[in-house]
Amino acid sequence: MVLALLLILLDQSTKYLATKYLPFSKNTGIAFGIPIPQVILIITNIALLIIVMYIAKKELNFNNKYTQILTAAILAGGLSNLADRLYHGYVIDFIRVPIWPSFNLADIYITAGILLVIIFYGKIKKTK
Repeated sequence: MVLALLLILLDQSTKYLATKYLPFSKNTGIAFGIPIPQVILIITNIALLIIVMYIAKKELNFNNKYTQILTAAILAGGLSNLADRLYHGYVIDFIRVPIWPSFNLADIYITAGILLVIIFYGKIKKTK
């Protein structure tokens, strides 16, 4: 839980600094800026966070430190982007890579966390 809070703080701090010193995008849609009404995005975001945490609790061994780290990253990314949507009405994206839509640290947390859970699933799943 402490790690998730630190990751949220880092993401929100970088977004704040980006709004002050860097060009940034106001992402009102989902991945790649696909437009969807905000109320649907907020409800979907909350539902996905609940579903992901339910599945993680059911399937993963939380005594394993890697499970704790990866789920903290996924949770932090989802909550931080949700906070943007609730506070600003959009997600602040500022990291730019050629031929790729802009993104933020929360997006990295979510993507890396899910990818690593998939890769290491055999090592972090609950034993039955």
